[in-house]
Amino acid sequence: MPEGDANVDSERMQVLLRRFEIPLPQFATRITGDWDRARDVVQKTFVKFQNNGAFQNPEPATWLFTVCRNGALNVCRKDFLSWCGKQRR
Repeated sequence: MPEGDANVDSERMQVLLRRFEIPLPQFATRITGDWDRARDVVQKTFVKFQNNGAFQNPEPATWLFTVCRNGALNVCRKDFLSWCGKQRR
């Protein structure tokens, strides 16, 4: 990828980070019930977003919120399964 393209992608990523830095963690917190876990989910969401080149999508909000929701639900599932395992002992 030419250096100019990398700069454009980096700038676009910064714009997206600023645009979604509050709404995504709030959304994930409503699912997980925990701000710190929600921030972890959002961080992983942005890593996936960048690695998958999803920022080429003209409107990335749907992709970001879907992946964030799935990540938050996975955190809840893991917590529940961990709790179930402790209850069986």
